[in-house]
Amino acid sequence: RALMEEVKSFFAAHTPETLFINGNHDPDISDIPELLLADGLIWLTHGDIFFEYVAPWSIYLSEYRRRIHALRQGLPAGEWERLETRYRIARAACIAPPRERDPHDHSLLHRVARLVRLLAHPRRPLSMIHAWLTSPQVAAEMAARHHPSARFVIFGHIHHPGVWTKHRPHIVINTGSFTPPRGPRLVEFDETTLRVYRVERRCGVFRPGALVAEFPLAPQAPSP
Repeated sequence: RALMEEVKSFFAAHTPETLFINGNHDPDISDIPELLLADGLIWLTHGDIFFEYVAPWSIYLSEYRRRIHALRQGLPAGEWERLETRYRIARAACIAPPRERDPHDHSLLHRVARLVRLLAHPRRPLSMIHAWLTSPQVAAEMAARHHPSARFVIFGHIHHPGVWTKHRPHIVINTGSFTPPRGPRLVEFDETTLRVYRVERRCGVFRPGALVAEFPLAPQAPSP
């Protein structure tokens, strides 16, 4: 909680308004699981609901599975398919999870220990790769089902930055992570255009970098 207050204080000092979206690592940071922006053209969500058990690559997958099965007990038929229900159950399953690592420990020994744990569970790398390959399509399908007006789906969660256009009419964007090796992405939009930038670190400060992709925000009218 102290770290969350530090994050909120930082943004309060630098921006007029900040909205935090909760996810599996910070389910208590806000009550907001998603945002619909630009009159519904942009659907922004953390992305953990794209997976039945939140994070299939986690070494605590069995615990997530146990919690979610317990929370789904007695749900009426079809209730699990409702977006509100998936958000509620995913958030409840992630409250006070087992700690996978110490987020404050950046020592070489700690990093080596994490690598050893990863290699000791060969299912984890395979699950990560599977998530990288399949989540853009899952995101587009869920947008079509739950937010049909959305053309852009923006999420994080899998730490794999990218812009996927093959699922049109949906364009799927993952903002990546500040953890190496690939780094994060920044999305900004105005009345007419949505842009994706790399985030670069210069002199110890993170700043917008090279433009990655640019799209008209509204569908372009066909030529007469």
